[in-house]
Parts: sequence; structure tokens; C-alpha cells
Amino acid sequence: MATARDSDNSTASESESSEGSDEFSDGQESKVPEPCRYYNDKGCKNRNCTYLHVCKNALTRNPCRPRCTLNHDIEQAIGAAASQQNAQVPMPANGRPFRWQLCNGKSWKNIENDHIIEINYCLPHAKGITIYNTPYGEVRIDFSRMRILKKNLKVRRLDDGRSKWIWYCMLSHKWKSYGHKDAKGNSTPKSEAIESSFQRNRRSSFPFNIGSETFEINFREMKQEGQKKKRSVRRRPVYRPVQQQARGSQGARQNLPLV
Repeated sequence: MATARDSDNSTASESESSEGSDEFSDGQESKVPEPCRYYNDKGCKNRNCTYLHVCKNALTRNPCRPRCTLNHDIEQAIGAAASQQNAQVPMPANGRPFRWQLCNGKSWKNIENDHIIEINYCLPHAKGITIYNTPYGEVRIDFSRMRILKKNLKVRRLDDGRSKWIWYCMLSHKWKSYGHKDAKGNSTPKSEAIESSFQRNRRSSFPFNIGSETFEINFREMKQEGQKKKRSVRRRPVYRPVQQQARGSQGARQNLPLV
């Protein structure tokens, strides 16, 4: 059996510069793959290869052999590898919109009653949640980095691909969604436009203008960058309840058995 405590939420006094810089909030770790050694040797025949099909010298900036015919477009190779990785992530079973899982290095285990985790995860100010009395003891999930703190465990959130993602920016110590108008009546970009750019390339950036000022959202660092300062950015889904899910008490502590 396992119990959970509500997430530690950011307060109004939270520093705008204190946020983590590597949030890829659909729950999958986003690491840059290594170059494929087969591609760099005699050619890779694996159609589902998740390594970079790019010349290794393009990454190290070492001189290439004369008339090198390998791919040197690093961004394209990263995008292709990311697509293969995403294609291998399973979908939630039984028509569920999401599923939270833990892995001890051997297999992924579902967390029952994970709607409690999901509800907290959908809140832009929620930093994480602590699960108690699991087979692994107390487990702390860090939402920003989608990691388990101080334990050799992994966490992931499976998604059915239909979630609506909202982008937020830290303004005046509060998380404010994009698409609003500033004090001068200028509109910020909508979350849909930011999300579309993010899905095309999660390691690029999204440029936009507010009035005469130019900004960009750096997806790698999850920061909004302008000429004067950087602001933290977060991406969280809109909560969708699981149909016909038996729920217990909605108090601060809930049973969350691993199944």
C-alpha cells in the first residue's frame, strides 16, 4: 500500500529565477541521444533506432573525412530520434487519458488512484508530490524534472495524446497562462501556438513579440527570454478525469498501491 501527501506548492514569494531548467512535462525524460555507431560505421539497418543518425564529427566539431556523405544536420537528427523515442512509449490502457508509473530498473508498475498525482500535476504552482508506504519507502516525485528524488527509481506519465497543454509564465510571483493581455492591451501568444512549436522540436525556441519588444521561449531551459530578464516557464495539462474510477477520500492522504 502507499499513501500520498499533497504537493508542496510554490508561494507568492517564490523567486522567479529559482525554477528548474529542464522541464519536459509530458512525463518523459528528454535526453539528447548518443550518435549511432552503426550509422557512423557501415550504416544502421534498424528502422526503429533511437540514436542520432548524424556524423559524430558534427557533434564534436572534429574535422570530417573528405567528401563525408553522412548527415550533418544535428537538429534534424535530434528531432528524428525524439520521434522514435516517443513512438516507443506505450499508451495508457483501458481508455485512460493518463497513467503514472514507477520503475525500479526492471519493470514499470502502475500507481493506482494516480488521479491524485494528476490533479496536483495539472496545477502550475505544484512542485511535486510525496508518496508514502510504497515498496520503495517514501517516494518524492519532482514534477519539474519528472524525476524521483534521492532514490534509484524512475517515474513517467503516459498520455493518450489528447491532452490539452497550457503554458504558464512566472509574472509578479504568480504563474499566469499565455494568451492574456498585458497592462497595455498587448496579447501574449496562445498556448496552442507554443505547444505546436514545442511538439515540432522540443529543443528549439518560440519567438514572439509583445508590442515593440521581442521575446522567445527557450524550450531547453524552459525560460522566457527578453532583453531585460528571464522568466520561468511551465507546461501543464488540463485535468481530465478517469471515467468510472473508484475514488476514496479526497483528503490530504490517499491510498496509492502499486499494481
